[in-house]
Amino acid sequence: MNTPIADQANEPVILRKIIPWQEIINGLVPFYDEKDGCRGKSLRTVAGVFIIRKLRGLGDRPVVSRVAENRYIQYFCNVADENVKTFIHHTALCKIRKRFGEEGAAVIGDEIFRSLRLASAIIFSGSLRIFGEKVADLTAPEHEKEKARELLTLLTVFNGQNEQKIAGEKHIKDRIVSLSDPDMRPIKKGKSHPDCESGTTLQLTFNRDGFMINAENFIGNPGDKIIS
Repeated sequence: MNTPIADQANEPVILRKIIPWQEIINGLVPFYDEKDGCRGKSLRTVAGVFIIRKLRGLGDRPVVSRVAENRYIQYFCNVADENVKTFIHHTALCKIRKRFGEEGAAVIGDEIFRSLRLASAIIFSGSLRIFGEKVADLTAPEHEKEKARELLTLLTVFNGQNEQKIAGEKHIKDRIVSLSDPDMRPIKKGKSHPDCESGTTLQLTFNRDGFMINAENFIGNPGDKIIS
């Protein structure tokens, strides 16, 4: 893109700096034969368009229009000014998607997730350091200072566990899953249902990206006997 970018804090501009483009391109090259299909659209631009399509939840035609209309997204997708109107046709995206298949989509998704996860950890570490400085200089009643110190300790442990997760550690001892209830522990997937229960049951529903989308509280069976 030839036109200077004014807002360096714009989301597509930041994402462009974070995403490992060369690793994604290297992963997609094997889907093309050295002689057959070597000519075509830039893999760098194609990867950018597919990422925007996924992030914005757009179809093939709408995502092409969005790129053509938004200079920041053009910058993200590495589309030069002179190619804005012809950088890709929406029908080509379907053909490219068939060529890549699920394996190609996984190449893009895995590299992005790895980079964004690492970037988030770096941002969190920097924020934690600043928070620690604020806690040290906090002017407040002692009981409020104690609460702030406890939160700082909890966040420090959480940050360390996050680094373990990024490093590939699968079994993290006493893993923190709730800042409001640090003693809460995750239930292993596939764990058998207990023979008996008491009290209410909280059911949490998560989407495929790991975000909680629903919480429902179930009252115990009225016929249950009280255990004395």
